Amino acid sequence: MDVPPHTGDLDLSAVTDADRLHALLRTLQARAGLSYREVESRTRKAGHHVSKSNVAEILKGNRYPRRESLVAIVEACGVPPGELTDWVRAWERVAAASHTGPEPDELVKSSRQEAERIVAEARLEAGAILEAAWRRAEPPGERTAMFRGGPSRSGTYAPGIKPPSWRPWSFNAIGAASSSPVVEGRTVFLGGGGYLHAVDAFTGEENWRYQAGTVDSSAAVVDTSVYVGSGDGFIFGAWYVHSIDRHTGKSRWRFATDGPVLSSPAVAGGAVHVGCEDGRLWTLDAATGDPRWCYQSDGPVTSSPAVVHGVVYMGSQAGHLTALDARNGNVCWTVPMDGPVAASAAVVQGTVYVSTYSGRTYAMDALTGLLHWSFAPDEPINSSPAVDGTSVYVTTCEGNLWCLDAPTGRPYWKHEVGARLDSSPVLAGGIVYVGSADGCVYAIDTETRRRRWRMQTGGAVRSTPSAAHGIVYLRSDDGRLYAIDAETGASAL
Repeated sequence: MDVPPHTGDLDLSAVTDADRLHALLRTLQARAGLSYREVESRTRKAGHHVSKSNVAEILKGNRYPRRESLVAIVEACGVPPGELTDWVRAWERVAAASHTGPEPDELVKSSRQEAERIVAEARLEAGAILEAAWRRAEPPGERTAMFRGGPSRSGTYAPGIKPPSWRPWSFNAIGAASSSPVVEGRTVFLGGGGYLHAVDAFTGEENWRYQAGTVDSSAAVVDTSVYVGSGDGFIFGAWYVHSIDRHTGKSRWRFATDGPVLSSPAVAGGAVHVGCEDGRLWTLDAATGDPRWCYQSDGPVTSSPAVVHGVVYMGSQAGHLTALDARNGNVCWTVPMDGPVAASAAVVQGTVYVSTYSGRTYAMDALTGLLHWSFAPDEPINSSPAVDGTSVYVTTCEGNLWCLDAPTGRPYWKHEVGARLDSSPVLAGGIVYVGSADGCVYAIDTETRRRRWRMQTGGAVRSTPSAAHGIVYLRSDDGRLYAIDAETGASAL
């Protein structure tokens, strides 16, 4: 849908009951001309999935939506970011005046069971799809994969199942680098040794390599294109953002920047959003590489932007977190932090979670930037949080993995790894995976809070693992990419 639906006659300020809010939602859907399935598809692509059955129940008036679900649905129907606040205020009035709206205490109490139910359903659905995939060609349609699981940077992955004949493997990625593996379908994309490598996810055989200079950025894959930044202008005379054909490894376009690109691209709405060490956040046309707009920050941008519901969230080394309108780069809000923001923010269910190197993790309202809570373990933090909607997982430079309650920031538990943790945690199937300076990757069970397994590599693990197909993929400073059994930790070593 190219033109947003007309909403000027929808008097949201007069909404005081659930029936009226449901009626306006149905009117919006009808004007947008979208089916329940199309609304679901758009919420998934935007980073907050509302299932078809939930969309139907909400629009029929049988279920009062959570706030984040309402935002996702109206955004999917074409309401621009600047008009979302009116819908949220209407939702808040109804929730405050009626028992049909979920009370905060009830949300906190039930959120973990709801998340477990959703995860269980997702496992069954993903397992059936993957089992069938082993027996036929990959299905057509847009396929995406990005650093930390997608444009929301939540750090969460579906657990998946391994192919019947799979065996652990390792691949020589030629030297140490901080580029993290990104898995899409049967291919792992990883920077190393002056190249972007495309490696078969099941066998470890290289499909192609693309010469790009130093690649500390992690790839973003959308359909047939791969996007990545390079950081070695001393060899190539400039720094670039590259677009590469995912099947052939041939260049489609490249865009020159004025500084190294350590940030990993986020691709949404036909645009590539990526930070640069010269302090700029670039938004490029995904098809041509032409710049759409540029935002000049007050310090180097090494963190990777998150994009959710038409808003770009970026941190700077100068200590600010900024929300920008993805269409034109206009500032929605900016918040000063207590230290440099080198890691990426995660945006989940209407909340932005971000950590600073000074040692504090923040949770802020995604629409307004207002603070919900902050947590300070008095330990430097150089990593991004992983968020599943009910819990927030944070690693510190002093070797601790913290689990926090997502709504309140209250610590649930702490697991002491015992070695420096610069690698960001990722979550798949109830297990947190994280690499450490002692050269190991650790698997921590979120229920028992105990270590499931540990796998030793030949160098420090500073990059962020990725999980797919029941396999954990990680790169080590020994120069190798490892594919490890996610359940047992079995490896090719």
